This record gives sequence, structure tokens and C-alpha cells, in this order.
Amino acid sequence: MSGARRRGRPVVEVGAQVRFGGVRWQVVALSREGFHLADEDGADQVVLAGHLFADAGFAVLGAEPVQAVPQWGLFEAAPVAAREKAMAWLRHIREVECGLPGGPDSGG
Repeated sequence: MSGARRRGRPVVEVGAQVRFGGVRWQVVALSREGFHLADEDGADQVVLAGHLFADAGFAVLGAEPVQAVPQWGLFEAAPVAAREKAMAWLRHIREVECGLPGGPDSGG
């Protein structure tokens, strides 16, 4: 079950292998308190979700990394009419943000 994905993201579920605290763990149960983990030596612990995911070395092992979308990737995928409509609002948005229709460096 390790490497399962939902909406393109790795899923932490029973059977998944994770890295936490520099150790490889298997998720053996889920509860309201958190994730029940067991390592290869038989040690076990319960970890709150926030603590697990906040670990700098946390990873779902065996899962493909999530692919980043380029900043304008979704914009360029929109229909031409929708992009033109969005760009028409850009001047108004800049004016709301900084008080100047052309943006902060437009000179007024």
C-alpha cells in the first residue's frame, strides 16, 4: 500500500512506509490520537499528525514526488477568452493593491 496517491499526492494510510525522525516506519493503525507506527526492530509509537508532517525529514517512502506546477502553468492552460478577461482585471487589481492603475512603479 505504500506509494498510494490521492489527487496526485502521497497518502499516509495503514501499510504505508514513512520516514520520521530519521527512522523508517510502517503505519500499522490510525486513530483519533494520530498514527501508530512500528519500525523494523519492533519498536512502536503513536505520533500526532501535525508532529509527523512537521518533521523536516518526513516522507512517504515508495511514493513518487509531487510534481510542482509552474507559476503560470494553470493560467496558460485556460481558454484564450478567460485569459484575456483575467488580464483586463489586472490593471484594476494593481490599482486596489497600490492606488495606481499601472502598478507601484508607474509614476502615477
